[in-house]
Amino acid sequence: MRSHIYLSVLGLLSLILYLGLTGLSKDFNWGEGYSERPILEYLAIYFSIFSLYTLACLSVFKSNWTQKTFWVLIAFGLLFR
Repeated sequence: MRSHIYLSVLGLLSLILYLGLTGLSKDFNWGEGYSERPILEYLAIYFSIFSLYTLACLSVFKSNWTQKTFWVLIAFGLLFR
């Protein structure tokens, strides 16, 4: 698979997972409901995002850099900023 397409797929999956984290953040209220917080779900999603990040790093380090790969990295870097 081409590097920029692979990175785009990983980036979109990461974006979906980050949106899932924003939905979970509503359940983290300061000072109340400690036993009801979705900590395991949060950790599972965050570990999944880290795994996607690791795959993306391995892909970038092993591939030949093209201009499309560069712009995909810039676009997702700005998007996740």
